[in-house]
Amino acid sequence: PMYHAYTDGTSNFVTDEVLWRRDGTSFFVNYSSTPIVADDHLLGAVITFQDVTAKKAEEERFRAVLESAPDGMVMVDDQHRMLIVNSRIEQLFGFSRDELIGQGIEMLVPEIVRDRHVGHRNQYMDDLKRREMGADLDLELLGQHKEGCVFSAEVGVSPLTTQDGTVVVTSVRAFT
Repeated sequence: PMYHAYTDGTSNFVTDEVLWRRDGTSFFVNYSSTPIVADDHLLGAVITFQDVTAKKAEEERFRAVLESAPDGMVMVDDQHRMLIVNSRIEQLFGFSRDELIGQGIEMLVPEIVRDRHVGHRNQYMDDLKRREMGADLDLELLGQHKEGCVFSAEVGVSPLTTQDGTVVVTSVRAFT
């Protein structure tokens, strides 16, 4: 992309690139490459780097915490699509991460209660607050494994405000 900026006149933005220092150490960057054009002649390019090493380290710590949780963890956007899942969700529901990311949360709920779940979900989205549900609390919640078996679950939901908007972080504990 850097080369194309000053040879083809193509602008690019690249994330998660690794660059190397003269001493042989590496660091993570996001960068943009923008051609410099004057009088319809390509003169060169401006390359702007942003060191994102600290951000990558923070993301890795977040993922480590998420993966170490004993419960299934899933983050859902305001369109009710799964953004992040941990390996425990994969174990509980039998789907791979690739099958889950971008899909609606209802795919984890048995079809016989999906309509009711949508109603509860929409009601929650109108009044976002931390809440625990299922087991001996206020209502029985069910999950459904990819192979069809249904199980009781306890679920905790918490809204989280991010720079991209509000998401809901959900923990799932299965009772078999």
